[in-house]
Amino acid sequence: MNLHEVYADLTSELKKLDWKRDTLLKKAVAALRKSGEYPACVTYDYQMQASKNQYVIYFYCEHPLAQIQGGYLSILFDDKKRYVIQTGMGIVP
Repeated sequence: MNLHEVYADLTSELKKLDWKRDTLLKKAVAALRKSGEYPACVTYDYQMQASKNQYVIYFYCEHPLAQIQGGYLSILFDDKKRYVIQTGMGIVP
C-alpha cells in the first residue's frame, strides 16, 4: 500500500469518524466529569466494518473549566509493522 492509497483510504472515512466522535461526545463528557482528576483523557477503540481499519477516538480536558479537545488516531498495519497516524484533532463543538 503506497502513500496515495493510504491517504485516499483515510479521507474517505473522515465523515464516518466525525459522526462517531460526535455520538461518543456525550458519553465522554460524563466520563471526564466523573473522573475528578485533571488532566483527564478518555479513549475509545473503533473499527470500520467495510475496510477493517482501526481507529482510536480520544477526548482530552486539562481542567474542569477548559474546553474538551478530541480527535482520532489511525492505526495501519503493514505486515509486521504498525503505523499510528494522527488524522484529526481539535476542540470538540
